Amino acid sequence: MKPVFKPPFFILVCTLLAVSSCTKPAKDDTGTGLAGDWDWVQTDGGIANHIHETPASTGKNIVLRISGNNSYQVITNGVITNQGTIDFTSQVCIHDNSSKKVIVFSNPLELPMMIEKPIGSTLELSDNANDGILVQYRRK
Repeated sequence: MKPVFKPPFFILVCTLLAVSSCTKPAKDDTGTGLAGDWDWVQTDGGIANHIHETPASTGKNIVLRISGNNSYQVITNGVITNQGTIDFTSQVCIHDNSSKKVIVFSNPLELPMMIEKPIGSTLELSDNANDGILVQYRRK
């Protein structure tokens, strides 16, 4: 009597299923390419451009973590210091009069931040204000 299934085929199918379940990329429901971890690089600006902060000058290593389900966390030196959800809107940029996406954080301690630079490995956010700030992040 012949076996119902051939063991090598069964092992191959199980291996493929196991591998495919482990290698699925994270889904980015934001539709912006923002999902992931972003390391803070620097903050510049303010009244008379007096703010110039970096991880070295502040002793703070900050990660902005944006999840595909529109949730976020701010992690400072390994500790979650802020979290909530994000939403998106558009505003006219005061720098170039173009319409740009703005991240609106659910936590009132976080200001809405305009996406100044197209997403890639660098994310630049501003508060879209005269004498405002520009915050730079680098994708982890």
